[in-house]
Amino acid sequence: MLIINKKFSDLLNGYKRALELDQNLKTEWETKTKPEFIRRTKDSYSKSMEKYYKEMDEWRAKEISLIAQYEDTGRLKLSEWESNEQFRMASHKELMEQRTAQNQQKQTENWNTNKKWLFISIGSLLCGFGSIFLLILFRNISYLLCFSGLSTQVFFGIAIATLIVFIVKIPIKSIPLSTYQPAPKPVHTQRMVIQCPKLPQEPEDFFNKYSCPNLVERWMEEIQYKDDGKEYFRKFIQDNPEAEKGIPGEVELVNNHYVLDDSSNTVIYIPGLKTNIRGDMDGISISHKGIWILESKYLTGKVIFRDGIWKQFVYMKHSGQHYLDGWEEKKFDKPFRPDDQITTALEKITTIFSKFSQDNPWVTKAINGVIVFTHDEVELDITNCGVPYINKMYLFDLYRNSVDIPELTFEKRLEIADILLLENREIEKHEVSAVQLAEEIYSNSIKSLEKLVNNFGIS
Repeated sequence: MLIINKKFSDLLNGYKRALELDQNLKTEWETKTKPEFIRRTKDSYSKSMEKYYKEMDEWRAKEISLIAQYEDTGRLKLSEWESNEQFRMASHKELMEQRTAQNQQKQTENWNTNKKWLFISIGSLLCGFGSIFLLILFRNISYLLCFSGLSTQVFFGIAIATLIVFIVKIPIKSIPLSTYQPAPKPVHTQRMVIQCPKLPQEPEDFFNKYSCPNLVERWMEEIQYKDDGKEYFRKFIQDNPEAEKGIPGEVELVNNHYVLDDSSNTVIYIPGLKTNIRGDMDGISISHKGIWILESKYLTGKVIFRDGIWKQFVYMKHSGQHYLDGWEEKKFDKPFRPDDQITTALEKITTIFSKFSQDNPWVTKAINGVIVFTHDEVELDITNCGVPYINKMYLFDLYRNSVDIPELTFEKRLEIADILLLENREIEKHEVSAVQLAEEIYSNSIKSLEKLVNNFGIS
């Protein structure tokens, strides 16, 4: 969709000139720019390849040297580790032998020191058994019987006590013997590889990243209001702050036309067309569906039309008095006659195209008008309205159900836009030639291509 900036004039000739210059630019691209670019980059490519081969030789030599150093370092570390391991193993073996000898010596000394307790225990035990034998032998002699019984108890008591002493004293605390723990074997770290020199890009491959500018597309971008038409509405609010409340509806009106636009049927949209000092036409849509004059009404609540009178009702809430909540009429700030606005606009546009219609009689039937209620929260209760009206959500259906007008080619739409903008220029004097714009874009494109050639592959 083209949201035409109203300062541009001579759109049709500008478009034709843009097509002509676009073809010239493509010819310049194929016959001059591209061959010259490739010629220059080929010279640079040859030098780059010589430099590349030299850098590759240096890189290979350096890599071979670094690989040799890396392998030597690995072997040296492994040799040092093996030598250290042999020394550590021998040292550990010697230490364990010393500890074993010390443990054996301690055991011998402990036996020599404590064996007497074992002998005393054995001797006492034998004496105890001897006393039992005497007790049996002299059981008829009372005093010997008494002595033998007492001595038996004493000998067995001594035997048990000395055995306990032997058992307690005989264990010794040995010096612990540890198993050998080898040191970790050195692990080769990942070798950092020097980045290989990058192969220069071939001229043809390099050039494929660039393409010939599309002059027609650039021209169409420039004749529009930027940011989906918001550029126009920002400026309009600055100049007309009192009209700010209705701007959201006009923005919605623009946005609803994107669904109608496609590559084969570009919609031309003119916002805020002025045909007199007071007021404007909110939007004019020019497409294969006709010339549509659009009057946006950004009203909320209920909109009612009866007997030629428009009314608006909004739901009002009363704090503390909820029983009074309900629909109340909201008075318009100024006379509200959108049906008269559309009727007047249709008459004005028909008059503007009176001369054009002599050679293009179909245009009279192509002119249409509609009131578009653009607020999301609006209910319509309209009876016997003399002009078409619609909720914005059904705008696409309105266009879709309209008959296609084959005479409204893209060039014819530009011609119609020129006629409307000429009328607008009676009020808004600022003018920029669309033909001159095409020539400026062409000139800038040529300079850009020359700069491209000069910046790359200079011989």
